[in-house]
Amino acid sequence: SCIRTDNSKELRTSLSAIQHMETPRWLRIVCNWAVLIVVMFAGVVISFLQFVVTLCSPFLPKKTRIGLCQELANTWWLLFPFVIQVYANIPVVWYGDQLKGECSLTICNHRTTLDFSIAALIATHAESVGCGRLVPLMKRVLRFVPGLGWICYFSGALFLRRNWQKDRAALQAKVEEMATYYPRPFWLALYPEGTRFTEKKMLEAQEFAKKRNETRPKDKQLPIVRHCLLPRPKGFICFAQDKRLRGAMDALNDFTVGV
Repeated sequence: SCIRTDNSKELRTSLSAIQHMETPRWLRIVCNWAVLIVVMFAGVVISFLQFVVTLCSPFLPKKTRIGLCQELANTWWLLFPFVIQVYANIPVVWYGDQLKGECSLTICNHRTTLDFSIAALIATHAESVGCGRLVPLMKRVLRFVPGLGWICYFSGALFLRRNWQKDRAALQAKVEEMATYYPRPFWLALYPEGTRFTEKKMLEAQEFAKKRNETRPKDKQLPIVRHCLLPRPKGFICFAQDKRLRGAMDALNDFTVGV
């Protein structure tokens, strides 16, 4: 295994020295709003360019169209590693195996609303993958969010209703599309927990596990979680058992994020 940190150490050190200077609170607020506006405006511009590419679909092979949209998305996603590691000067430490440029089914715990930015940060460290080829499963309502939702929609993300009866057909169709048309390598990313971690949800997961364990043998009991939630495995099982997707995938990436 290995431990890795970001490659912008000198730039972050210089910025850290500036940040430790006495900066007026009003100036910090203005700068934060300016960064937010730039990120949102850039997202709208990129999604518009993706829309233009999509309008050209009759003249482009589907694989080419998806590839162009993902490359455009990559230019926007790269803003998040910059904001996290350079502007906000948040130290990032990596523990585990060296990431490779492979097609993979990628799973991760779901800590915060901004986990998509952490996913983008991780993807930048995978050779030949990049943020644009991160194909996430997202709540359906998010596709209407300017910037994030629009870019993910044009890049080929799958938006779920969180109803298995309605989502199953969509998952199977997405598998066929990815195996046939998506440029390689790509990451199919999902949060098996299905929702963000909170203290209340953790306690509910513990109660659920204790109740189920009353009727289960010891070797099949559910864990009493403390730092994550119990997974909802149907989506993962659907992907893991599909022969077409298994043939297209090279690896399974399992990340655990601590904030």
